[in-house]
Amino acid sequence: NATTVNEIEQNRLLDLLVHHYQSIDPNYHNDFRYAFSQDEVSEERWLNWIDLPIYHAKFNKTYEDHVPIDLPYYYCQMSSPDFPHMGSAWHLLKAQPNGNKVGPLGKRAGLDIRENVNDIVRFELFDDAGVWANIGQGNRNTDFMPKTLEELKTRAQTTHWKRVDLAQVDIEVYVMERSYHNSTATYLSMVLVMDEFPYIRPDGYYYDGLTARGHTVTTT
Repeated sequence: NATTVNEIEQNRLLDLLVHHYQSIDPNYHNDFRYAFSQDEVSEERWLNWIDLPIYHAKFNKTYEDHVPIDLPYYYCQMSSPDFPHMGSAWHLLKAQPNGNKVGPLGKRAGLDIRENVNDIVRFELFDDAGVWANIGQGNRNTDFMPKTLEELKTRAQTTHWKRVDLAQVDIEVYVMERSYHNSTATYLSMVLVMDEFPYIRPDGYYYDGLTARGHTVTTT
C-alpha cells in the first residue's frame, strides 16, 4: 500500500544520508565552491551538500531535547590552519574536564552541535575582568570597519571602547575549533554570545520541528 511504499522510500533516503553524507568530507579537501552555490550536483549526480534540521532521523535523536537555537554568535578567527603556534596548549585545554561543556547561551547559539563545531572551551572571566565594545565616536563615515582595500588604504576606523556592564547583559566567551568550508584543517576562533537579538525564522523544517515539540519560538 501507499504507506508501506512511503516508509520504504523514507528508509532508503535515510540510508543514503547516513552512509553517504557527513559534516566533513575528506575527499574534497578545501573545496568550498558549494558555499557560493556552485557545483550543487556532482559528476555522479549526487547533491554536493544538503541542509538538515537537528531533529532529522540522521542524528538519531541526539538533539531531540535541544533548546531552541535563537541566538547569534560573534566570532573572530585567530589562528592559521591547524593552529601551529598554540596546538599543544589547545589540545591540552580541550582535554580538560570542562572541555566541550557549553553554557546555556552557547546552547541557544548552537555551539554544542558537534557536526558544526569540532571542539570548544568556555572562558570563565576573573572577577576583575571585563568585555569591551567599540561604540565609535559618532562619525558615520569612520566609525565602521573598512570593507574594501581602497578604504583600508585611505582611512582608519575611529574607536571608543567602553566596558560592557555585565550586570545588564548576560554573555559567554569561548574558544572554538572548527573546519572551514569542508577543509580537513581546522582553525581556532574567539566566540562571544550575548543574550541579545533572539530570532528564529518562522518557516522551514527546523521551525516546524520546534512547533511540533511545543517550543515557544521568538520570531520578532
